[in-house]
Amino acid sequence: MKKIFALLLVAVMCFSLAACGGSEETLYAIGDTVSTDCAQLTLESFDFADTYNSYGMVDSKIFAVLTFSMKNTGKSELGYIKTVEGNTDSLMYSAIPCIDYNDGYLYSYDDKVGTLELCSTDYPFSNLQPLSSGEKVEVAILVPPTVADSENNSLLVKMAVPTTKGTEVFTYKIR
Repeated sequence: MKKIFALLLVAVMCFSLAACGGSEETLYAIGDTVSTDCAQLTLESFDFADTYNSYGMVDSKIFAVLTFSMKNTGKSELGYIKTVEGNTDSLMYSAIPCIDYNDGYLYSYDDKVGTLELCSTDYPFSNLQPLSSGEKVEVAILVPPTVADSENNSLLVKMAVPTTKGTEVFTYKIR
C-alpha cells in the first residue's frame, strides 16, 4: 500500500511540474534586442520624470519615459496595416508600449488624461524601409507616482513588434 501511495505521489508531482513548465513568459532586460521575421526592437532606456518637454505633472501623474529603436530586417517596407476594427493604422504605431505595474495596472500611450494626449517626441509614423538603419523613438506615458515609488512591485514594459502577419508582444522587465 505504501509503495502504491508513493508511486501515486510521484506521478502527481511529475504532472504538476509538467503543467507549470510551459507557461513561463520570457522576460527581457533593458538593452536586449528582440526580433520577429521582419523587425528588430531594442528597449534602450526607461526612467521617470516630473516633467517632459514643456509638460509638467498632469492630474498628479508623472511621466514614464522610455526610448527604443526599431529596425526593418524584412525585404519590404513596414508601413500601414488594417486593424481588427477595419481601420488603417501604422505598423510603427502598434509598437507603442504598454506599462504593466504590479501585474495588472496597465498604462499606455493611448490613454488620455484631461485634454492632454499622452505625448511622445518624434514618433515615426512613416514607413520603415528595408535595410534602413532604423528609427529611434522616445515615448512618455503618464503614470501615478506610486508606480515609480513602489520599488517592491513588479514593473514590465510590453512592446508589440511588427511581423509579416501583424505583431508579436515582447515583455521587458524593469524591476
